[in-house]
Amino acid sequence: MKKFLQIAGIVFVVLLLIGYFSSKDDAKTSTDTSTKTEISTPAKPAIEIISQNFINSEIGPKVVTEIKNNTNKAVTYIDLKSVFYDANNTIIGTGFGNATDIPAGQTKTIDILTMDNISAGKRFKVEIGNVMYE
Repeated sequence: MKKFLQIAGIVFVVLLLIGYFSSKDDAKTSTDTSTKTEISTPAKPAIEIISQNFINSEIGPKVVTEIKNNTNKAVTYIDLKSVFYDANNTIIGTGFGNATDIPAGQTKTIDILTMDNISAGKRFKVEIGNVMYE
């Protein structure tokens, strides 16, 4: 009886191993039936900020910002705001700039001026405010 249980145990382990390795082979040969999705690039924003550069000019600090009108309509008015931060990410100043008449697909440079003392400024960001179209 003892020999029978040993043989049965060995057969059981062999069957487990065969089942384990055969399921791995099945996984290797299975076919992927999922559908593939095409990844599209996101559409450009209606008004795109192309560049932004901080300059200490003769009239004071300003951010020279180039924007592009990516729509098929002329922009009749746009305003931009700059926010200036210190090393602790505390707002230390803001600036404002605006422009008119930007044809569809064209770019324009807008100066964002500030009257605030931003000498402790470490970074800034530009935000698009109001936009009016033809």
